[in-house]
Amino acid sequence: MMKKITLLAILLLATGCAPLSQAPLVYNSKTIFGGRISVTNPQTPGADINVGLTTEDSAFVPVAVAKLPAKLGGDGGESKIELIKGTYAGSMNPATVDAAVKALQDAEATLTQKSATLTEKQKQSDTNKAEKAAYEDLKNKQEALKKEINNSASISPIQLEQKRTDTESIQRQLDSIWKKHGSTALEAENVMSDQTAQLSADLTQAQTEKDSAEANVKKAAAELAKVEGKTDAYSVFGSFDSWTSVVNGGNNGVTLGKMFSTGVAAQNISQGLQQSRCLATLKTIVSGTITAENAEKICGK
Repeated sequence: MMKKITLLAILLLATGCAPLSQAPLVYNSKTIFGGRISVTNPQTPGADINVGLTTEDSAFVPVAVAKLPAKLGGDGGESKIELIKGTYAGSMNPATVDAAVKALQDAEATLTQKSATLTEKQKQSDTNKAEKAAYEDLKNKQEALKKEINNSASISPIQLEQKRTDTESIQRQLDSIWKKHGSTALEAENVMSDQTAQLSADLTQAQTEKDSAEANVKKAAAELAKVEGKTDAYSVFGSFDSWTSVVNGGNNGVTLGKMFSTGVAAQNISQGLQQSRCLATLKTIVSGTITAENAEKICGK
């Protein structure tokens, strides 16, 4: 008989140590409530009442499970550690998810294209501004040199010759710019002004298209998240509360409140509490009526 009991104990221990194909949430709650009533001595008649309450809550949230190998009764193959992944509110149609993924990829590709266009237009605009600034600088230097040459009485012949050489050098640079954009100074300046205006318009348009592409990416990402659903195996939310009520001549009582959740449920509860507190705060600090749209912008949806 003793041999059979020992063998049974060994089998139980072996089974308990084997890896689990599923590792469920382990939650433990213990509440001890006690009371004592004693009568005092005859000299001081009355009663001595003591009430005690002890609570203990613990939870173990698994983040991975071990797949059973075939030799331990599994479905075949070797043991394998797999992360737990919870999904909520996702689409059950793979085609819907694939379409949302493709829409996001297309939106991201468009954003990349529009960003490259904006970068190129910005470079062209910067180059145009630099050329125009250099042109204006040459004109100002030439004008200053001409004034100094006209007032040659205050400078030496060597200095005068150097200023004439500098003026000729600047004129050659100006001629090159005029030839690039037109035949005369006026034509070249008109062409450069038109280019500046056009590049400014192109830059504004490119920025608008990039902003629109960014908005489309956010929209596509939100749609993908909607059809994929939330995934979470790590979040934990717990609320443990208790209170007592004592009323003279009335009912006395002890109330225990417990709430525990994991994964996506923990996300939803914590987000709901956050939004509830936000709305309560808005109600106290905002006078008058606040629209649902504005409340959503502030506290979230």
